[in-house]
Amino acid sequence: MIRIISVTGDSLTPELEQGDFVVIATNPLFLRKIKTGDVLVFEHEQYGTMIKNFSHCEGQRNKLYVTGTHHHS
Repeated sequence: MIRIISVTGDSLTPELEQGDFVVIATNPLFLRKIKTGDVLVFEHEQYGTMIKNFSHCEGQRNKLYVTGTHHHS
């Protein structure tokens, strides 16, 4: 499945600006192993839909760490 969302906020500025559109592929056929720097779109309990860069994965717990590129992110 493919979704299109509009970017709000400045977390990934200058790569993604407020009002830009992002195409999200959720079909397993389109997915590949996540690499450092990949852009992830995910749902957060407190903040809703978020777009961040993948930083790293922590060992056996498979805890993913994400960051923004904007200095306030």
